[in-house]
Amino acid sequence: MTNMRCKDYIGKNTMKVLIITLVFSWLTACDTSRSDISFEVQKKGSKVEIEYRVILPKYYFFRLDFLHNKGDRQDRDRVKRLVGGFIKENGEWVQKPGVPFSLRLKIDKLEGAGSKQVFDENIFDSTKISIQENSFGKIIAVVPLKPGVYRFTIESLKDVPELNGTPVLFNFYINTKTFPTL
Repeated sequence: MTNMRCKDYIGKNTMKVLIITLVFSWLTACDTSRSDISFEVQKKGSKVEIEYRVILPKYYFFRLDFLHNKGDRQDRDRVKRLVGGFIKENGEWVQKPGVPFSLRLKIDKLEGAGSKQVFDENIFDSTKISIQENSFGKIIAVVPLKPGVYRFTIESLKDVPELNGTPVLFNFYINTKTFPTL
C-alpha cells in the first residue's frame, strides 16, 4: 500500500513538472520571436517599413542576414568574404572588413494619430558578426523598446554592386538569455 501511494505521488508531481515545463517552453518560444524580411541592401533607395507590436520591454536586436546556399562551400566562402570577419589566410586568422554598406534605421513609436521618434541612425557597416546555418549576420543595432506599437524603417543609402545575387534578410528579435528585461 505504501508503494502504491509513493508511485501515485511521483506520477502526480511528474505531471505537474511536465505541465510547468510545457507552459514555460511555450512562453519562452513566444518571447524569442523574430521576423525575417527580404531587403535589397545592395540597391540605393531600397526601403522596408514594418509595424510591430512590442509586448515585452526588452532589448531588440536588429540584424542583416546575408544568405548562402546551404551545403555549397564555395558560395559560403564567397558570402563570408563579402560580410567580413575573421578569415583564415595562410594558416593565420585575419580580420577582414568585408564590403561596406550604408543604411538608415529609423524606429518610431506610434501614439494615437502621431508618432514619437525612438531611434534614427545612419549605419555604416558593422563589425558585430553572427553565424547561422545558412547565413552570416551583421548586428546593426540593439535598441531598448517598451510595450507599444512601433514602425521600423530601414533604407539603403548607397549602391553596393558586390552584393548583387546575395539574398539579404532584415530581421529583429529579442534574446532573453543574454539581455535582461528593461
